[in-house]
Amino acid sequence: MSQINVMLADNNYYWLKKIIDFLNKEKDIFIVGTTENMNDTLKVADIANPDIVLIALNLNDIKFEGAYTAAILNRRNLAKVIILSPSFEDEAIIKSFSAGATNCILMNDFDGILKAIRDCYNSITPMEVLLKDYLKLKENEFLNKLSRAEKEVFELIEAGYTKDQIMKRLYKSESTVKNQINHILKKLNASNCKEAISYVRMRGIMKVL
Repeated sequence: MSQINVMLADNNYYWLKKIIDFLNKEKDIFIVGTTENMNDTLKVADIANPDIVLIALNLNDIKFEGAYTAAILNRRNLAKVIILSPSFEDEAIIKSFSAGATNCILMNDFDGILKAIRDCYNSITPMEVLLKDYLKLKENEFLNKLSRAEKEVFELIEAGYTKDQIMKRLYKSESTVKNQINHILKKLNASNCKEAISYVRMRGIMKVL
């Protein structure tokens, strides 16, 4: 039996405790990390290499933040994503699958979550392939102004890395990183990094969602 590495993203402590206790009873499930917001989820997923990330649709109590996080995870091929929703409203389902999630399950349906994890781990659906290709096209459409090196820096900025952390991660000097950030801001017509990230999300991922 293969071990399935699962990561959980939600800021509801009581729900997290319950789902962790439930999943820990399964011999094939291993929890590799928990997070409470988008930036931490992207960072931990990059380090922990989960097979599957369970994300609350309204992560950190921000409407559809989980869907936006799922879209970024999917675009970077960091993990498969299952979105957990408080209800099965049409909008929640549309947001989830548009973000590239393999499934959308009610948060209190623990048996359904367990089945979705195993189904997700053991198969790749045609919809997954289609959505990955579509999101990649969107990424290229709105980031094609940037060079390869600038895209690499931008993705770290988007994940919440500071300038010093980017320097260490990419083994680049302060002047090099500073120049690349300035080029990114100029090409995206943004006055700061936060505005640049908002530009891409609003014109790229948000169009998918």
